[in-house]
Amino acid sequence: MLSESAHEYLKSLRREEAVSGSEVRRLLVEQGVTPFEPWILFHETYAGYFQDLGMGDTAVWGLARLHESTWFKPKSVTVERLKGVVVSVFCADVHGSHGYSMKPDGCVETPTGYARTFDVHVERLGVWRNFALRGQRQFRDVYRWDVVQKEDFVATMQPYLRPEASAEFASYYLSDRTLLIQHAKGGFEVVDLAK
Repeated sequence: MLSESAHEYLKSLRREEAVSGSEVRRLLVEQGVTPFEPWILFHETYAGYFQDLGMGDTAVWGLARLHESTWFKPKSVTVERLKGVVVSVFCADVHGSHGYSMKPDGCVETPTGYARTFDVHVERLGVWRNFALRGQRQFRDVYRWDVVQKEDFVATMQPYLRPEASAEFASYYLSDRTLLIQHAKGGFEVVDLAK
């Protein structure tokens, strides 16, 4: 079940009519590809939403579009194979440089990194939107912080953990004035409301 901020984010997006889940299954089977359940669930839940990626780029969620697409043919599903093995499926319509794809287990690569599920990604977008609506933001320069400074800062943000937006690849914390994104591989980003 998605949080209120995730639902509010989805309400802010434009959505078009989508190809049915059964049609997506058929399109995958025609290519000799297993219609993995996480793929079908993603499509049935999110197909047709338009996400503004900035700089004039847009992603259309789902696995296939009914209408003319910018990057892929309409009513088609684009899969990635490595040495003949299916490794991922691409979002319905998005430039490949944005990295929108899903592995058979449902793990997604997004423009902002990896998420265990697309629901977690939507939760993260909801957190960002919630924070962005509060006013002008500025990134804090944390690149020179040592390990102790980082650990101390994360400890102060612990009460603000957003578990719905956190999973194995990153943890999200949101206080009244600060957003902290702690990446599993050690990096993190701190964004504050401008004073």
